[in-house]
Amino acid sequence: MANDITIYRGTEDYDPAVDEGFGTGIHRVTVPTVDWSSAFVRLTGTQHGCNGKTIDDAVTTFNNRQCGAGVLDVSATTFDVRTWGSSGSTGSTHEYTWELWAYTGAASGPNEFKVRLIGEEVLGGATSTADIDLSSAGIVNLDRCVAFVTGARNNASASRYQRCLPTLELVAGTPDLHIELGAGANTARITYAVVEFTGSNWAVENNIRHIFSTSGVTETETIKNVGAWDSAFIVVSHRCINQNSN
Repeated sequence: MANDITIYRGTEDYDPAVDEGFGTGIHRVTVPTVDWSSAFVRLTGTQHGCNGKTIDDAVTTFNNRQCGAGVLDVSATTFDVRTWGSSGSTGSTHEYTWELWAYTGAASGPNEFKVRLIGEEVLGGATSTADIDLSSAGIVNLDRCVAFVTGARNNASASRYQRCLPTLELVAGTPDLHIELGAGANTARITYAVVEFTGSNWAVENNIRHIFSTSGVTETETIKNVGAWDSAFIVVSHRCINQNSN
């Protein structure tokens, strides 16, 4: 079988306080030519660990402009990553890693996936939620879709990490994508991609939910039999109500 899925990866360093010609806080990345209807980018790591604690203490703060970013404004050979704005003084380097998934096989091939929607949602408040109507996104079967968090940022100069931790849920029986933060107070911007795995080789189980009940205890959740984990992967989103949740 031909290799019809290509994954590109990279690490970027830049100074969000320096306007590179695209606007302050915007960094443009050049990539090979892809068809964005079958490709998406997600951030896989950021400088100060926006996706969780970097040390095991009661309170971990981060500078949003050095660890929070979102993926927006794709073109044939570029995509833009945006922080909230300037990091402050010039010389404060921002680093992040990214991954680009692209389906490059034949139309309607067995490994095909389609990117139905990429976007950004602005959330804020103690418990923030948003529902995005997907009825015009061209989705054929919502049960074969997965929603990816592709980036997160907020507008506080120092804020606890849970304010940028959203969950994404494709709501059964509706055409909606539900996004929720467990804690807010500051404004957060969440970027996302909704991907439909249309090829016959894909099997998808979405909206598996688990609520942790006991601290320090390994908990399990029953899923469908995947057969072999060397041909399966899990996409996770997580929210918590305060900085003490790991």
